[in-house]
Amino acid sequence: MKVLFGIFLCFLFSVSFSQSLQNTGMPIGITEGAVLKVNENFVNAGNLLNAGQIIVGGHWVNTGVYQTSGTGVVDMNGSLTQSINDQSFIERLRLSGANKTLNTNLTVDHLELNGSLLTIGNGFGLEIAPGGSITRQPNDYIIGRLVMTGSSTYPIGTTNYFLPVTLNQVTGDALPIGIQAVESPLQGPLDNTIAEIAPFHWVMDESDEEFNVLLGFENADFLQEIEYAMVVQSGSANSTVYSLYQDSTSGDVDLGYIANDPNHPLTLSYFSIGRKYLPKDKPPVKVLNLISPNGDGKNEFLFIENIDAYPECLVVIYDRWGTKVFEQKGYDNREKVFRGFNNVLSKAELTEGTFYYVIRSEGQKLGSGFIELMR
Repeated sequence: MKVLFGIFLCFLFSVSFSQSLQNTGMPIGITEGAVLKVNENFVNAGNLLNAGQIIVGGHWVNTGVYQTSGTGVVDMNGSLTQSINDQSFIERLRLSGANKTLNTNLTVDHLELNGSLLTIGNGFGLEIAPGGSITRQPNDYIIGRLVMTGSSTYPIGTTNYFLPVTLNQVTGDALPIGIQAVESPLQGPLDNTIAEIAPFHWVMDESDEEFNVLLGFENADFLQEIEYAMVVQSGSANSTVYSLYQDSTSGDVDLGYIANDPNHPLTLSYFSIGRKYLPKDKPPVKVLNLISPNGDGKNEFLFIENIDAYPECLVVIYDRWGTKVFEQKGYDNREKVFRGFNNVLSKAELTEGTFYYVIRSEGQKLGSGFIELMR
């Protein structure tokens, strides 16, 4: 049995309905301190003003107008899975009991998860309004696209993983950014610094800004040790995956956190966690022993294959008389490279000839030999 409303109703005290409640188009007002309890579905097609509390045991459907003065709460506490279909704005939403699903785009000021997972349907998103908040119990989180503004912590995950993200915007003005966790690995090729990547990743709304991230994860046993973790990013699920290295790690491979190196901020929409090469499986370095920095685009700097696998490396170059003419920590084949200039005693251009190089990392010698400089 459904209760139908065709006149204005104002609830001043606690009222309970054992069946569904359907408002077909007329105004309903719930005053502060009053409680409207509907044991089954609540359907509103009219104008609903809530300054009190609405407790719903079934589904919430709002195709009309929902308004609140700041104190109104929608409390969904059913023991079976409940769905939310609302194209409006709910200032205070409390979810408890069974898990919930959201099948539309919705904005909420204050979300309280009290024993519920909230799953957002494909193509939809939940936005927490600027200045809003999320409170939750330890096992509660959101599956699907969550939108927040500015420096925020996203309590998101997948069916099998809790994967929270703390996002700190470092360029531009604060803007709403949506993030969703996906239970599959990035599929693109890995750069030389990355040995393996996680069986999950995150997708962020496209942006021209830069971000620092703190990534939380569960059951990342592929890392073997938390110290081998690094933040990685990609332009799509199938594009090349690049390392953002790490600033810090905490926890262990069962439950841990990792922050990117601030010198390598997040700039792409897809990101995940990668594992550095272990000492036993790092690839050997190989030096192309000819450098001709003459502007023709070929052999413009000393290229060292697989050097990215050794971020702590040290490259030293000596002239034929044994004088050190070049020294570079963290040689990376990009910016920190040898282009035929002395960087030890001066910035002078070196003359053509034979030079001797030594490559070390973490106290071990990776390689040595001779290179020819031609101009």
